[in-house]
Amino acid sequence: MFNEPNEGCMSSLMGAMGAVNFCEPIQILFDEHKPLRKQMEEILTKAEKVAGVEQGQRNTEIAELTRLVEVYKVDLIRHSAKEEEGLFPILGRHIGTQFGPIAVMEHEHSEGKRYINEYLTKQKELPSPITPDSISDLSLSIIRGIQVLMDHFSKEENVLFPMAERTLTQEEKDELLAIVKA
Repeated sequence: MFNEPNEGCMSSLMGAMGAVNFCEPIQILFDEHKPLRKQMEEILTKAEKVAGVEQGQRNTEIAELTRLVEVYKVDLIRHSAKEEEGLFPILGRHIGTQFGPIAVMEHEHSEGKRYINEYLTKQKELPSPITPDSISDLSLSIIRGIQVLMDHFSKEENVLFPMAERTLTQEEKDELLAIVKA
């Protein structure tokens, strides 16, 4: 029963319980991870570079890192809203939301966003001149946030999305599709 292909599904992935074909709404959420991952990789690269720049280049490099973080934050909020308003509560009807996978996913969303906001706050409060310690502290905030979210994406792709595919009814998948396409 669980290994039957789902009608209208667009891809296949080995999940925690075997091969899974994703239906359209879950595939949309899955596909949104790719550009978000690319942004996270760019942020990590820039954050590591910022930590090693000389005084004269610090403002420019921090401004570029901040621009990347601000764009990413908007994209992440758009994506995570689809999960928080759609996938999590719909799947939560079957597995609950107070404990277990949904509670973990919501916590990781909060943690990732908290680190992003922490970075943006610290960036506004940088001393002048910018010290190596303040740059290190600044970079560490965004690096931690990105690490949380990279791990989070992996859990969604390998556990939560396959679980949702196998658990949600067709009606719930249709309900989720309306939310992710809105």
